[in-house]
Amino acid sequence: MVQPTGVSSLIIAPPIATLRPVLDEHGPFAAGNHTLTDFLTTSAHGLLPAGTWGVGGTYGVVVVPNGPIPATWGYRLGYDSGGAIGTEGWFYENRFAQVVVMHEAIGGGFITVQVVDCHQIQTYVPMPFIPVGGDRIGLNVSPVISVDLFFMCLLA
Repeated sequence: MVQPTGVSSLIIAPPIATLRPVLDEHGPFAAGNHTLTDFLTTSAHGLLPAGTWGVGGTYGVVVVPNGPIPATWGYRLGYDSGGAIGTEGWFYENRFAQVVVMHEAIGGGFITVQVVDCHQIQTYVPMPFIPVGGDRIGLNVSPVISVDLFFMCLLA
């Protein structure tokens, strides 16, 4: 198999330091199922102008709970930076959301390429770079919770 080098490797698998999280202003997303093919930003972010963009042009999504977490949800203590976000390593027994990454086959129909349950304050779900076809994200948000989505964009 040919391994990409140079500029192509940076486009296919850029270092995380070159990615910037861009808030999807369609959210926050409430409890239930959501099918996402694009995200919205009303302000420019680096090379990314304001507008509606396909999720397939991103390098993943960060899922973050929005609002209070029910006191009845159990959790395991973990790393806490004491910073603005804090509790980064805590693991909640109930999941905040489930993310299903799907890719459209050339002949039609979607193929699930990844399923991730989100149990932490921030969950990064990387999306594979697939140059042909379309992408969409299935999002299931747990009851009494809402989440924000931050799409990881190159040099945004």
